[in-house]
Amino acid sequence: MLTFTFRPSLSTYSFSGEIAGPEVQRLQHVATGGTFKLKFGDQSTANPIEFDVSATALETALEGLSNIGNVAVIELSRPTAERPEAPFTWQITFVDALGSGGDPVDVPALQVVENNLAPTNVLITVATTREAITLADDVAEVQRIVH
Repeated sequence: MLTFTFRPSLSTYSFSGEIAGPEVQRLQHVATGGTFKLKFGDQSTANPIEFDVSATALETALEGLSNIGNVAVIELSRPTAERPEAPFTWQITFVDALGSGGDPVDVPALQVVENNLAPTNVLITVATTREAITLADDVAEVQRIVH
């Protein structure tokens, strides 16, 4: 175990590195019924996606597009008896997309191309929560302690 004791006469500088990793996007809505379709690049999901789709079914729908090789989908929230106001929220990690072979690449944001959610005009949001950090942009962490 390594322990540091800091004294007022010491100055500490720390620079965090950037670790290569895939892009992560979040899909969210507050609908109570209906379906929607998503588009990635120039391809759209073949079938309408149910408003309360499971993470596994959403993953299958996205991996049905030929420009997505592998995504990991996690359900972050959905309405419950205890939290009926909670939104439906999924986190989508683009493990292999656009022919990257699993290397992290910048990908386009998912787009909603068909919104048939209820009530009418319910907004579906897509946000990039972590930009891809490519192998070329991977930087080791550097720390320097000066006294």
